[in-house]
Amino acid sequence: MPYAALMMDGAGNLYGTTFSGGLSTTEGVAFKLAPSGSSWTETVLYRFGQQGCYYPDPCQPRAGLIMDEAGNLYGTSGNGYAFRLSPSGTSWMETTLSTVYYGSDASLIMDAQGHLYGTSTQGSSGHAAGAVFVLVFNGTVWNYTELHSFCSENSCSDGNLPTAGLITDLAGNLYGTTSTVRRQALYPV
Repeated sequence: MPYAALMMDGAGNLYGTTFSGGLSTTEGVAFKLAPSGSSWTETVLYRFGQQGCYYPDPCQPRAGLIMDEAGNLYGTSGNGYAFRLSPSGTSWMETTLSTVYYGSDASLIMDAQGHLYGTSTQGSSGHAAGAVFVLVFNGTVWNYTELHSFCSENSCSDGNLPTAGLITDLAGNLYGTTSTVRRQALYPV
């Protein structure tokens, strides 16, 4: 069950995630497809849910992956974590970076300073309207900061449930979409 788009590296290899499969039928995997003549060779890089899909174990990724200059892969999981997969010899090592709250369906983006930006369909306050967040590495840990909590304006005029990824312009402004607009007349408080 691959939900997200693939990512291609400079050598033409494709990287992606699946929502299910892996150690059981429910945790998901990260995989690589390498061109091999007229076909492709698949390699499972990492099987999610190695600790049973409980904190701080990312599992069920619904978002795609991004790659930094060192070849590390970054993504988010359906159970609310941002993670890094780092090549280590012939295997890949997973590091959970931070909680990003449930419903992280969209791929992360990385700026020139290495900050990671993303969206989730649930914010840190636990409401189900979603958020835009940034993860900043301070040399020791990745700090989560919520940049915007959706449905925070009158009648939810800012929308809710962001499920698509973000893009940025040269000035560093972030752009994205929400999947719905909640109006107070339809959803009274």
